[in-house]
Amino acid sequence: MTISERCPALRFSLWNLFALITSLSIACVALKYAGPMWWLILSSASMLLFLAAAVIAIVGRQEQRAFAIGFTVCTIAYGTLLLIAGSSEALTPNPYQAWLPTAKALQALYRVVDSGSYVDSVTGKSLPNYKPPAGGSGGSGFGGMMAGGMGGGFGGTTAYYLGSPPFDQFMRIGHLLWLNALGFMGAFFAYYVCKRNKLLAPDGSQATLR
Repeated sequence: MTISERCPALRFSLWNLFALITSLSIACVALKYAGPMWWLILSSASMLLFLAAAVIAIVGRQEQRAFAIGFTVCTIAYGTLLLIAGSSEALTPNPYQAWLPTAKALQALYRVVDSGSYVDSVTGKSLPNYKPPAGGSGGSGFGGMMAGGMGGGFGGTTAYYLGSPPFDQFMRIGHLLWLNALGFMGAFFAYYVCKRNKLLAPDGSQATLR
């Protein structure tokens, strides 16, 4: 008997740890370099994952089916919340009016990863020493959201803040990552409930558990 056969819990934990680290690494890179390419990759993978989970939720058995149902239900629930919130809340939320906790968390994270700068609206060149006027719209700190917001006072120059990565792309990918994360949370919870129900079942049912 191999070590993996004698210690299935250890094998399960190591695989989950590897999957978690890999997923977090991909998420960090996707958010840092948010753009159309990462959106295409992640949205395609998410669509295939959802479709596979939906099929397993119908034809799967026992824990496998519970896992798929948990994933499908939670992704649909969060997707519905995003539809109710609308693009003004989900993609370009007002920092002071956002009500989705996930949107607020993404806003805070954007402040950390944003490496944008003010750009001359005429020449398109970066203005590293530019400071927006007091009360101007250029000092929001949300680059992609405020792109095109004008500010004066730099030798007569008008400028706008260009976020890097773009704020709307960052939020779009961020919500997609939240969608999958919450889906897997629901999946593992459903799997745990199914396992626990079988363990608490009468003795005759426990014999079928592997």
